Amino acid sequence: MKKINEMIYDNILKKLKASKKLGELEGKIISGEEIAKEEQITRSYVSKVIAKLIDKGYDIKRVNRMGYIYQSDMKVLDEEYIKSHLTNQRNVQVLDSVDSTNNYLKKMKKNEKMEEMVVIANAQTAGRGRLGRSFTSNNASGIYMSILLEPTFSLEQAKKLTCLAAGATAIDQLANVETKIKWVNDIYLNSKKISGILTEAATSIEQGSLEYAIIGIGINMYHQEFNEDIRKIATSIEDETNQIISRNDLIIAIINQIDKYIQHMDDQIYMDEYIKKSFIIGKYVELYKNNQLFKAKVLSITKNGELQVIINNEVQIVSSGEITRMVITNE
Repeated sequence: MKKINEMIYDNILKKLKASKKLGELEGKIISGEEIAKEEQITRSYVSKVIAKLIDKGYDIKRVNRMGYIYQSDMKVLDEEYIKSHLTNQRNVQVLDSVDSTNNYLKKMKKNEKMEEMVVIANAQTAGRGRLGRSFTSNNASGIYMSILLEPTFSLEQAKKLTCLAAGATAIDQLANVETKIKWVNDIYLNSKKISGILTEAATSIEQGSLEYAIIGIGINMYHQEFNEDIRKIATSIEDETNQIISRNDLIIAIINQIDKYIQHMDDQIYMDEYIKKSFIIGKYVELYKNNQLFKAKVLSITKNGELQVIINNEVQIVSSGEITRMVITNE
């Protein structure tokens, strides 16, 4: 697609916004032909601009042979708004699309000296989860962001950043729901996954210290068609609550809560929240570790984020691995 003229893009957006008065649920219909005449462009060009606005997250309804209705900008990412509402000053960058926000930050960190920053994308072409899995990142349908952290904490503390981030997701407060956590990095709502976290770090082998850490967070916000292989286990906040939550407000709440937890990392308040929200304690699960599958009963989660389990009648502490599924059993 030929690059869209920014002035025309802004003019069309202003026209659409002006059609919706304060307090109205949606604006009046604006004719595509009318826009084309005023901007001295073709109707197909108008259609391209509208498509671009929808990709950005603007809720615009197409009315066949009549025109367009502007409904809402609740889904639109606003770089300046996010930046201005953060407790701690950070560089914030919003991208239309990227392979992976974690990868993007790692490349930037490698090529230039950077302070703490946040990168957020409208879409990811190769979103990643743990163990090399993909994370569905449809256009303007979720939060796909990564937070670069400079080492104000120890390497040992960095190992618990996934638990810290999971405890800070702030979905419950904004959507008035009760989410649960599946060890170690998945957040569930109504027994379906809505969020995943991928934490990565760079260390100095010589000094045995942390150079930087990146927390990647993906949240399914709005209705979307999931691939068949995950349709039964994945959902979105909108699908479960029938609510449109502002991506900007949730991003701000998460980052501010993460910063608050990091400032008080020694207190481990975040771990209390993580353990409280776990739904696997006391349950039988299938645990995949060291390339083997075990049936285990989860006794507890330690303050270090490890699982205390019973495997083959023996109590063990598990620091890495993955719970593949819950096991229905009378044992």
